[in-house]
Amino acid sequence: MEKSFKVQIFPNKEQQKLMFKSFGCARFAYNWALNKQEENYKNGGKFINTSRLKIKESDRIQAVDTEIQKFGAKIADFESFVTIDKQILTNPKNTLNGQNDHRIVMMLAVMASVYGGCIDGIEAVNKSYPNFFSDIKKLGIEVHYVE
Repeated sequence: MEKSFKVQIFPNKEQQKLMFKSFGCARFAYNWALNKQEENYKNGGKFINTSRLKIKESDRIQAVDTEIQKFGAKIADFESFVTIDKQILTNPKNTLNGQNDHRIVMMLAVMASVYGGCIDGIEAVNKSYPNFFSDIKKLGIEVHYVE
């Protein structure tokens, strides 16, 4: 059984300033990386240092390859990098599989929010982000639970 703890913090004014600076830096780094990923998507992309992704909850390269093909994308897996060809993505015809991996489920949910799709095995998100689907609903993304 996994336990989780909730905390509430009460930073003083100086701590708030430091936290906002830190969040601003993190937001800048995130947006910069997101921009680079968007460029990779638009032009096809190369993602380096990917060999470690094969030893996680799932072989994430194989899992992404299997699932992203359902959207119409093509991945080429090399020893230490992956390339994704520029493709037009579409609504997947087959059910998506979370591969019992919380990060794969979240990636598929983001893709499905744009292209549609049904994901099997969403309970994997409970490992790291149990409120993931309720939080994306708050963003206005439609989520329907199917039995």
